Amino acid sequence: MTRAIELGMTGLEHIRMTSKEMLSAEEAAALDPLPVGKREPMLWQRFNLQSEKMRSLVQLRAKSRVFLDPTLVTDEYFEASTKEAVGKNPNNQYLPKSDAEGALKY
Repeated sequence: MTRAIELGMTGLEHIRMTSKEMLSAEEAAALDPLPVGKREPMLWQRFNLQSEKMRSLVQLRAKSRVFLDPTLVTDEYFEASTKEAVGKNPNNQYLPKSDAEGALKY
């Protein structure tokens, strides 16, 4: 995010905070190659929301008035092994019916 803001972007969409930006080089190297569905929860477990790095990023975003669309999605779908597993997922009860049915088409 920081680099995108430094390059002059005024809106960040479909972007994730990378481990390289918030964690040690060793932790980042261990986590970045993992599939999204495994990596994302592990990243957020490790991010310290009170850290100086996080505070600096939030302050930079606020000062630069950069819009953020976090694109909140369920990455679990992309890690499912079969369409049937996706279709039978109990979390589908929280989706609009058309979205749950549409997931089976992918």
